[in-house]
Amino acid sequence: MFSNKNIYIIFGGIILVSYIFALIIITTTDQKKIESYEKKEINSFVQSKAVTLEYFFNVLKKDVSNISENRILSLYFLNKALGMSMEYGLKVSINKIDRFLDKFKDSQYIKNSRIFKDIILINKEKNIVSENNRNNLIDLNSLNIESANEASIYIDNKENEVYILKNIFIKEKIVGTLVCFINIEGIFKELVIETEQFVLGSKSKLITQSKQSIDLILKDNKYKKIDIIDTPFVIFGKTSDINEKSFFTKWLNIFLAFLAFPILYILYHLLLLNNKNIKLKEEIKNSLKEKQNEKIMLQQSRVAAIGEMIGNIAHQWRQPLSVITTQATGLKISLEYGNEISKDELKKMMEKINNQAQHLSKTIDDFRSFFQGNINELHEFDIRNTLDDVRKLTKDTFNNNFIEYHNNIEDCKIKGNENILIQAFINIYNNAKDALSEKTLIEKYFFVESKVIDDELIVIFKDNANGISKDIIEKVFEPYFTTKHESVGTGIGLYMTNQIITKHFKGSIEVENEEFIFNNKKYRGAKFTIFLPIREF
Repeated sequence: MFSNKNIYIIFGGIILVSYIFALIIITTTDQKKIESYEKKEINSFVQSKAVTLEYFFNVLKKDVSNISENRILSLYFLNKALGMSMEYGLKVSINKIDRFLDKFKDSQYIKNSRIFKDIILINKEKNIVSENNRNNLIDLNSLNIESANEASIYIDNKENEVYILKNIFIKEKIVGTLVCFINIEGIFKELVIETEQFVLGSKSKLITQSKQSIDLILKDNKYKKIDIIDTPFVIFGKTSDINEKSFFTKWLNIFLAFLAFPILYILYHLLLLNNKNIKLKEEIKNSLKEKQNEKIMLQQSRVAAIGEMIGNIAHQWRQPLSVITTQATGLKISLEYGNEISKDELKKMMEKINNQAQHLSKTIDDFRSFFQGNINELHEFDIRNTLDDVRKLTKDTFNNNFIEYHNNIEDCKIKGNENILIQAFINIYNNAKDALSEKTLIEKYFFVESKVIDDELIVIFKDNANGISKDIIEKVFEPYFTTKHESVGTGIGLYMTNQIITKHFKGSIEVENEEFIFNNKKYRGAKFTIFLPIREF
């Protein structure tokens, strides 16, 4: 028979072993969940890099297609077909081609890296058309010109060069080919931030880490392989050391099972896992909170702008309401005192009242789109009309502060949400209005200019309020930064302008102080320059 003590020992041992195994099961389950989450997160990150490269190369091929259709290139082949000699015209055409290709190449940068190493034009015989010493980086006779009717990316494995081919057509016949050598290492460095975690390669070899063997990468299950669509490239992303973690967890559990006092170790391990889960949840929570704060700031900025607009409406309505009141009161007094009113006089009074009512209605129409606009709706619009709408919305506040408005606007259509762009512009208008109203200037000017350079719309706003102090000019786009009294300024206007331009329109905004001449007088003021890409979003 077992004594009570033995029974207690056996029972206690069973409880202890059961508790240990229960903790081991919980630990293993949590570890698998975390590994699954990490794997999904890292795979998503690698996929996002592949999508970034895919989009970039598609844009690059489109740019090459566009320059291949330039008349400067086709004119050379037309002149040559007409029998023009080098002495009487072909040389001029070649010089124009050299300048055109050099200008395009020198304008193509991504951050601090050139996009193209060199761009050359070859004829059907695969000879270079140039008066300059062009860098022939590959064997031109090996080019497969017949497959380059559309801009396509190729890899020369022998020379380890990457290039884009695009045929040039005249009357549906191939007369020449553009060969654009790509600075692939610079592009990859700027877009992906090259580390051991990411490697760019082709189907048969590595490009960005050529010292490594692609066979070793393919055999290493730590790397995820993703094809970059419409290119010959493959991106390899290092996923995680999940296998090592799983191996460690397995032996840790075995070790804990054979320990006399494993509970402290298991609790410590669970604490680490729990802290990791808390950290992940906190990061997700902070990310959601940041997005929510941005929405709140956008709404606050919109409410502030609406408040400004309501003040404008009130001002515009005073004069019409005064006329309506005067006419109505005059009619009432005439009726009360029995004064005779002719039909012509009555008709004239009614016309005045009706005209003023129409003016009130037009004022509402001017402001309605700003009040009711859907910030998520994307459509094509003309920047001239947009700036005209902003002018209407701010006209009275500028007039009240004796600010003279000048513009030089070039027509250009862009795609996006016009309503939030109007809000971004209004914030700059209000900033200039506040700066000018604080100055005791006899002449107050506000200038608006827009122009198109390459594939970019540039909008410039400038005033003559003596500029922004050097101490604060770097802070004007920070949230809740304002030099105004808290009852007047919220400090989110220019911050939201920056957010709208950079996030919604994928553009950029700069601010600087500038001295300029206007009407033979020298002025100084703040200059805001907005760069908006003209492309599909």
